[in-house]
Amino acid sequence: RFALRCILDALRHRGSIPTIEESTEPAVILGRVDDRQPSRSEEPRDDLIAWGGRIYGSGAVGDPCEVVRRGLSQEGSAYVARLEGMFAGAHWSARERRLLLFRDRLGFRPLYFATSGGALFFASEVRSLLASDAIPRSLDREGLATFLWNGFVVAPRTLVHGVSALLPGHCLEFAPGSGEPQVREYWRVGPYQERPDGETRVRDALEQAVERQCATEGEPGFFLSGGIDSSAVVALAARRVDRPLKTFNIAFEFEEYDETPYAEAVARGLGTDHRTIPLTESAMRKDLEAALSSLDQPSVDGINTYFVSRAVREAGFSVALGGTGGDDLFGGNRTFLDIPKMAVWGRRLGWLPESVRRSGGRWIRRWKLGPTRTLPHQTRWGKLDEVLAAGADLTPLYQLVAAKFTPETVRRLSPWAATASTRYGLTTERFSSLLADTAPNPDLFAIAQLELALFLGDRLLRDIDGVTSAAGLEVRAPLLDEGVIAEWRSASLDAMFLPLGRKEALRRAALSDLDPGLFDRPKAGFVMPFERWFRGDLGEGIEAVFRDAELCRSAGLDPTTVRLVWSAFLANDSGVYWTRVWGLYVLLRWCRQHGVSAR
Repeated sequence: RFALRCILDALRHRGSIPTIEESTEPAVILGRVDDRQPSRSEEPRDDLIAWGGRIYGSGAVGDPCEVVRRGLSQEGSAYVARLEGMFAGAHWSARERRLLLFRDRLGFRPLYFATSGGALFFASEVRSLLASDAIPRSLDREGLATFLWNGFVVAPRTLVHGVSALLPGHCLEFAPGSGEPQVREYWRVGPYQERPDGETRVRDALEQAVERQCATEGEPGFFLSGGIDSSAVVALAARRVDRPLKTFNIAFEFEEYDETPYAEAVARGLGTDHRTIPLTESAMRKDLEAALSSLDQPSVDGINTYFVSRAVREAGFSVALGGTGGDDLFGGNRTFLDIPKMAVWGRRLGWLPESVRRSGGRWIRRWKLGPTRTLPHQTRWGKLDEVLAAGADLTPLYQLVAAKFTPETVRRLSPWAATASTRYGLTTERFSSLLADTAPNPDLFAIAQLELALFLGDRLLRDIDGVTSAAGLEVRAPLLDEGVIAEWRSASLDAMFLPLGRKEALRRAALSDLDPGLFDRPKAGFVMPFERWFRGDLGEGIEAVFRDAELCRSAGLDPTTVRLVWSAFLANDSGVYWTRVWGLYVLLRWCRQHGVSAR
């Protein structure tokens, strides 16, 4: 009970009042930071449930927590596959003497678990499990290896040895005294199977998803950057609501990232009640430490979302709908353009031995980039030998494109993590699983699978959950609704993806009444001015962290290589962009803050 109280106290920022319920036999204790949960059954079975999230379209009436408890009591783990929404939860059945953990399909709500002393601990944050003092603060070798490659920790690993992430679309069952927990998959995206009228089905599913996710106790707000994704969500909602929608955009004082004129033009076209919320650089600088503290695990992403979410919450919104997922489902990212080209060359050169392809890549790299530097070039040209050696398999190619550092630099940054059982920045099990899932599918669909599993499931959605919870805002993503995914995965590839980068499927579904010229422009997005900050006074604090050799070694890093990365960034050398520096900094800061060490 004391350990659970410590966990709940560490989770207090996600809700309101920590509550605890106990079963009678065997000893099972569930807790939730909320004023209504966990829920105890009034039936003799003495079921308990701890639940966080929201369900859509269940058709059931009443408190969602009680609805889910009743469904699990009656149907067991099979009921989880019927749930649609964003959720994570735990259910204890005293009759079956079984604990069930479960998580939504795409990973909107995180869930972590660990075993210690014959007990199973679980929570929605890694750091809250550390607060129990039941989990050793030991750095995980595989977790660190995946972070250095990707800029985030790839599930099921975490940065803490012994703490695992329950993957999206998975359940865990644990019977006290029976050994290790058993994890099983209940849902996956693929395989791709084209059906007639696919685009019409996707359009209908989009409309239904927006309608049901608009349902909330108070009036929701809508992110409206003026881009295709957020504009499509607003346009679809406007068709179903008989009042002006409340839309907003964030206005930044650095013009290169400010899309206010486009957002206002779309708002006028759709007749919304639009607000522009200013966000100043001074405000972001002042609260940067609070933003960093909102991250449960280190990530190169998430900080920008924290500031946007807090500004929206302070403007009076508690629920907001956005366009997350549009790039990943409809070919908006450059990965859809670049990786198929790489795969073509992989197929053409596949008859050559891998050693020959790798040697040829090194020769071309030297010709293109010049002599080898102290730190290898970190751009795609610097990875050419690895790309050619990878062949035509999409999973290795995707990971090489996404890698923050070259494989050689990752090994130099952490010789300790270099011995981990990983392939291309993934655990060997996760690599094999993704390779098997994507191999039978067409290239564009397979790339979307990887985007959903890695960029969204392990990075973006996880980070959004953490920083929006800290800001007190619930963010919904109707483009990633289960109904949309179900129809999208059987729609024509040409209709969903082509021409690449334009997201014509979303334009046709939602934006036909607006001037197409509003969207025919380069993507901007919200990127904070870290490049400039790091070369100014903020760089002094970063350099001090990088020069702390003891801290670097305790975090499993080689101090000399860390300083080389920093020097290369300051010299505009070797393609070391700010994201590489930021990733190392947040990693070291996190390890120091939570006392997690490789020793």
